[in-house]
Amino acid sequence: MYALKNSLRKIFALVTAALVLSACASPAIVQNMIVNPEVVKTNSASPHFEEAIAIAQVKRNTKTNTNPILNSKIDEAAFQRALSASLKNNGLHAEDESSTKFDLFVYIESFKQPLFGRDYKVTSNIRYKVMEKKTDIIWYEDLISASHITPYSKNGLPVGGMRLANEGAIRENIKKFLISLSKKKIPENYAGTKTQAESEPLSAIQKLHDLQKALDEGLIKNEKYILERDKILNSL
Repeated sequence: MYALKNSLRKIFALVTAALVLSACASPAIVQNMIVNPEVVKTNSASPHFEEAIAIAQVKRNTKTNTNPILNSKIDEAAFQRALSASLKNNGLHAEDESSTKFDLFVYIESFKQPLFGRDYKVTSNIRYKVMEKKTDIIWYEDLISASHITPYSKNGLPVGGMRLANEGAIRENIKKFLISLSKKKIPENYAGTKTQAESEPLSAIQKLHDLQKALDEGLIKNEKYILERDKILNSL
């Protein structure tokens, strides 16, 4: 009798392990990873990024994801579709290439999943970088960590739980990114360039004023005035 019970325990353990591995290998559903505006709530899109972002690249860091079972869950194509739909839903995705102002680069750094346990907790660590196409100035760059827990199923079997946790971890990560991006201000180096550009017309006006004053006071001749005036105007 003892031998029979022991055999049954082993069989149950093997079945449970097989179900866990099956859940790990189950592909994620893109629709379950998309972030809608009502989830982001009061954090509206930054006006700088409205309909101006295109996904340039999504890459996975293979050095930090060495387990082939876990790697099967990190599907770059599915993640990119979910991210693209989330950007579009929240008014950030560029409609076409001509309206693209910013390129978005994504690096999936790590994706941690438990093989055993009473609950499924999956943590996604993803780096996002938003770069302006014309200037190559980085407007946003951050490594975002987000987790999602799917409780153990009521019948005691882990069917589907890992997949839901995977999808939740991705969805929460994209959500954090969108909220963080909505609060992003103009980069300091970009603001500095803009201030300098804005100051050039004022500087030119001052030069023209000084030049006119020098002409009026007889300090320079009319020919010199015209030559210097044209130089200032052509520099604008």
